[in-house]
Amino acid sequence: MLARREILSPRPFMFTDHSLEDLFGSISHSNLSRPSVHERLAEDETSFQIDLELPGIREEELEIQIQESRVIVAVNPSKDGTVQHRFEKFKRTFRFKTPLNADAANASLSHGILTIQLPKAASAVPRTLTIKTDQ
Repeated sequence: MLARREILSPRPFMFTDHSLEDLFGSISHSNLSRPSVHERLAEDETSFQIDLELPGIREEELEIQIQESRVIVAVNPSKDGTVQHRFEKFKRTFRFKTPLNADAANASLSHGILTIQLPKAASAVPRTLTIKTDQ
């Protein structure tokens, strides 16, 4: 089994768009209040993982869409006044060079960290063939 490959930066969860683009394709940002969202992306042979640091955000304030090889994460904080957010709303799009299996993807939110597991499409996962001989 191959080890999980990660892009490391001097600050945990922090990357430049350029380093991410080299590995995963392009990333576009549509930010209304320019939040500083720390992120970490990792890849292994069969999947990608995105971790986003979103302190104070609740599950009902998140929307995640997967379209072929794109993942769109939108945050729309409620205005109920119970939680002070460090940003308003934003949307981030991750584009991967590998097709994703949207049906098997999942996400969890724990202690302010959103983790999105993105299995690669079966056609993108390497396969080893067994060679048969005539004996």
